[in-house]
Amino acid sequence: MSRAPLQAPALLPAAAALAGVALARALALPPPVGVAALLVPLGAALGGGLGTRAVVPFALGLLAALTGGSGPRLADFVPGAPVAATGTICSHPQRFLEGSTSVTLCAELVRRGARVAPGEVRLRLDLPPGLAPPPLGARVHARGTLRRSAGHDNADRSPPGRWSLRVKAAPFLEVRGTPPPPLVWVAELRRRLDRAWAPGPAASFDPATSLARALVLGDAQALPRPWQAALRRTGLAHLIAVSGFNVALVAGAALLASAALPRPLALANGVAAASGYLALVGPEPSLVRATAMAGAAAAALLLRRAPTPLHALAWVAGGMALLEPGVVDRIGFRLSVAATGGLLALAPRLLAAFPERPRALSQALAVSLGAQIGATPFAVEAFGRLPLAAPLLNLALVPAAAVGLVAGLLAGAFEVAGLPAGARLLRPALALAALPFEALARLPPSPLWSLAVPANLVAGLALAAALWGAIACRRFREGLLFVLLLVGWSAHGGPGASELELAMLDVGQGEALLLRGGGASLLIDGGGARGRDLAALVLAPALERRGVRRLDAVVLSHGDLDHCGGLLDLVGWIAIDAIWQPEGLAPNPCVEQLARAAPVTRLRAGDQLEIGGFAIEALHPPAGRVGAGNSVSLVLAARAGGRRLLLTGDLDGAGERQIVARLDRRDRYDLLKIAHHGSGSSTQSELLDRIRPRLALISAGPGNAYGHPSAATLERLAARGIPTLRTQRDGEISIRWRAGSPLRIALPGSPRRHLERPVSLD
Repeated sequence: MSRAPLQAPALLPAAAALAGVALARALALPPPVGVAALLVPLGAALGGGLGTRAVVPFALGLLAALTGGSGPRLADFVPGAPVAATGTICSHPQRFLEGSTSVTLCAELVRRGARVAPGEVRLRLDLPPGLAPPPLGARVHARGTLRRSAGHDNADRSPPGRWSLRVKAAPFLEVRGTPPPPLVWVAELRRRLDRAWAPGPAASFDPATSLARALVLGDAQALPRPWQAALRRTGLAHLIAVSGFNVALVAGAALLASAALPRPLALANGVAAASGYLALVGPEPSLVRATAMAGAAAAALLLRRAPTPLHALAWVAGGMALLEPGVVDRIGFRLSVAATGGLLALAPRLLAAFPERPRALSQALAVSLGAQIGATPFAVEAFGRLPLAAPLLNLALVPAAAVGLVAGLLAGAFEVAGLPAGARLLRPALALAALPFEALARLPPSPLWSLAVPANLVAGLALAAALWGAIACRRFREGLLFVLLLVGWSAHGGPGASELELAMLDVGQGEALLLRGGGASLLIDGGGARGRDLAALVLAPALERRGVRRLDAVVLSHGDLDHCGGLLDLVGWIAIDAIWQPEGLAPNPCVEQLARAAPVTRLRAGDQLEIGGFAIEALHPPAGRVGAGNSVSLVLAARAGGRRLLLTGDLDGAGERQIVARLDRRDRYDLLKIAHHGSGSSTQSELLDRIRPRLALISAGPGNAYGHPSAATLERLAARGIPTLRTQRDGEISIRWRAGSPLRIALPGSPRRHLERPVSLD
């Protein structure tokens, strides 16, 4: 391993170009193209030093972002509004738990009525179950509703999600052009692999098939949710992200097969194989970066020059940003470039700090740490987590991933060649490679695997600098003290021994309630959104901030994804002792997978339980009710510390009329969780008049397509003088109290106001 990796003249120009692109996109101001253009001759006039190597590339980055790469301002469109988009499919399909699919549309034109927004922008095209997704490279015209997760305003804030265009049915998706012939051939190969590695029912999970699909195609959805959660929780998600290792194997195999050919032909075959693999997987930034670097290495060898990987990385990263400025906003590009740069630049220096023996172990650890330190600033900014154990866990999981990838590539080659018998011979190797992943999913949750930290770039830079200083400067004792302080800091924020808490977390258009008190913790629903890991973004940080290391129970009020999906994401993040769900709940994929996480208790009207400081009674559903949606929604009445709470799930008006008879007219309720996100068909006058709540809580997403909460519901609450808090306006809502004391209301994530004082509602 070379110890002088920074001899790469392209580093400064590439960094300047990237800075120009990033600055232009971050400012979001009217394009000062003329000012940026003047920087080019100014830099040239400064001469061959700082001018041409820094000022000119910086100006070119500004110009690229300002003149052709910003795309339409989708934020100017009303969320949920009907739009039409025209463009090219630029990814292979991704399949989700509920049977729907999505592809990425590189739209060149977005239109709403007479308003047109030209300029390329990447949209996630969400398709309903049963609608075949268009292949990579197809030209399409799609009509649907434009949406974007607004992010989650909890104490630990998470950023907005991707823009998506939701297509309701086949008539709203028109294919206007087929892909070019090479992509048609690639699409057929991809279909063969999709058929061979199609995920079966949850009950018949096949680790070998799922691992092959995940490692070869980078499809994380092929893995069970506990595996996905474990990989994210421990900072090892990169193991199933197609990257340079995949490209090296494919190109190396092609070079080996071409050993008898002249050198130029052999190198061309290696680059062609890597490019074909890129088309098979799709143009993910990490794979584009790795393939381009492979091409640069081949060109250097063809010119009989020694390849300089860091130099190639600088050229490739700068070139990608200039050709497609929007790539700098994609987390895959940031992590890939940063991790590769850390590996190339930092690993040799880290190796010097490690013992000489055993050399192989020291090299592996240096490579792992170098990549992690390089990626830490962007990983912390995006995920708000510091994976402490990732370098050590890499030593165990990387060899397994390598075996699985090699076996998966060979099995995939047999499948596309129509030789399934050959693929079956490789199943034992894939099953063996899957064992460490299964063991990882069974690791007990612990802050030693990863810590929740402030999700911003400054915190990421500070943590990366601290890790580098502790290791490279051999300040191991200070580094260990730093880790212990972080672990202790992560366990702060819980209520006192005699204090009780109800927290309504902002999970967008969904619902998640946390009850704490008497040493027990109960999570009621967990939200759920396609393509959003709410456990990593919301649930795990909220629990860690309160020092919750174990959930005595999670409650699934009913089987809809916006209540169930987040609970399934949470499996593997934290220990769960029990699952409560309504009796008669019909199974669906989410309900079935969640039921395997812990023992299930099925509740019906009249059942009573005690947990921690809460006495809980089930009011709905009645015995004999069977269903999957709102008709069987679990309704719980809770008493604690002299307060009464009514938690209504997604109950409709008909269900409310059934439970009114069970409610004691003499006792007033302190807190009412409004049913079904404030839908107009729920929270009827009869219920409000019976329980006379002192405070109402509503969980709904900003700008949701359903118009929740409805004006009728808000009017009924206002007419009775019932104060109302809602997550779409107030963010996370935390209510704490002690017996005989007033409620304390805090809105730690509110973008508009911060309230942290006792509020009497008596």
